[in-house]
Amino acid sequence: MSSNVYRDTTLEPSKARHLQAVWDDRVRALARKTPAFDEYQIQALYLIFHKLCEAHEWWGSGLGKDRTDRMDRVGFRDACSALLDIQDGAALDALFSALDPNNKRYLTAARWVKGLAALKGSDLDKAQLCWRAYTKEETPVLTRSDMSSRTKAMFMDVGVDDFDGFCKEFVDTMLKGTKAGKEGVLPLPEYLDIVSKRPLLTELVQTVLPDAGALDAFLATFTPPPRQPRRRRTTAGPSTTSGSTAHSRPPRSPPTDL
Repeated sequence: MSSNVYRDTTLEPSKARHLQAVWDDRVRALARKTPAFDEYQIQALYLIFHKLCEAHEWWGSGLGKDRTDRMDRVGFRDACSALLDIQDGAALDALFSALDPNNKRYLTAARWVKGLAALKGSDLDKAQLCWRAYTKEETPVLTRSDMSSRTKAMFMDVGVDDFDGFCKEFVDTMLKGTKAGKEGVLPLPEYLDIVSKRPLLTELVQTVLPDAGALDAFLATFTPPPRQPRRRRTTAGPSTTSGSTAHSRPPRSPPTDL
């Protein structure tokens, strides 16, 4: 399906009014917690999410029993490949897992908005999102073996003779001089410390983030241009000419004593 279909934020007026009434409180509450987007942008993201769920309803997405839009993994992969130009299936699955930490196997509109806010956010936001993609809640650390296996998937297309040795050397280089390099276990604080010093290692062992240009292009489709400042009106006084005395006030004479 064309990505232009996903970017379309138009609806029948009656349906748009109904959905706006349903979403109004949710959008306002989410806008207070998500400074990356304003209410207008969140409303547009909710609408895009709704259309995505409608388009993939036969795959498990769509409205749940509580009338809440839900997007499954297949719908998410199809949407992100079209909207964010992420073609790596493993990266899409990892990103979905990061947005679904409780393994419910679906995303709500709020999760969708928060995920996009993290992608748009600071380096720390992106690093924390990547970390959630790499780890599970019950084991919030990266082991050396896990890093090696993910690295192999990331460098699958690299043509080297000793592929296993190449991946091992890559992991050893990343962890050199760190506590994780000695103990073989990388916790979140250690990962954030590595990323703060070398931001290029945010996607430490697997590609997760979309290209910045693709993300900006998607967000620009529903972000209104900045409003131009209003010009002040200037009121010009009555024009007079140097030679005109017809309506000029005569000079006031000085007071005289009576």
